[in-house]
Amino acid sequence: MEIKRLDEAYLEDIIAINKENFPNDFWKREDWTELISDKDCFYFACLCEDKIAANIFVYKNPDGYIKIMNIGVREEFRGNNLAAKLLTYVTDTFYDEGYKIFYGETRKSNFAMQKSFEKAGYSFRCLAEDMYENPKEDGYKYQLLVGDNYYLTKIGKCGFYCGSCPSYPLECLGCVSGNKGGVCYSRDCVLEKEIGFCGQCSEFPCDEIIDNKKATVLDESWLRWKRKEKNK
Repeated sequence: MEIKRLDEAYLEDIIAINKENFPNDFWKREDWTELISDKDCFYFACLCEDKIAANIFVYKNPDGYIKIMNIGVREEFRGNNLAAKLLTYVTDTFYDEGYKIFYGETRKSNFAMQKSFEKAGYSFRCLAEDMYENPKEDGYKYQLLVGDNYYLTKIGKCGFYCGSCPSYPLECLGCVSGNKGGVCYSRDCVLEKEIGFCGQCSEFPCDEIIDNKKATVLDESWLRWKRKEKNK
């Protein structure tokens, strides 16, 4: 599976997944045709054998923020955190262009999408009454305000930079949200000590992260050299 920006060549599949996810208020063909050709609109998708598994459609607002306009996941691909991964992909992509404000919304009853926003770092902003039609329903508005140190949040608990990993973000969102307790010693230890990552610990590098195979992805020889330098 890969994340790719799509154009009009995928129009039929774009329309199909939109109808699947929003059977009562899907967008018309002419709307999609116009939006996809707009230079300020971006349609990204997780592709599985060239078929859209999940999509996210965003707009560069002239006021300087990114608006999440549409997110959808095909039923057979649900349960794989694809919506959260696409949200994270969008944050990374447009942060590099200088964007630090991201807005999105979902129906009050859409608990799965609310959880996806939260996994991607968004916070609840407000409830908008009667925001949706067909059927009429309140909406939950979310926002993500990214600071100057955004990339520091992508340092794994062992100290590895998650953003450089080929599995990020499509296969893994990082050790905190991607792993559970007991999978990685470093993650569990850092969370217990309430520090940012291993390098902030006075005992770094300890015997555990050097010898425990569940402790780190950092190079063992580098860790031994680091200890040697520390003890000089």
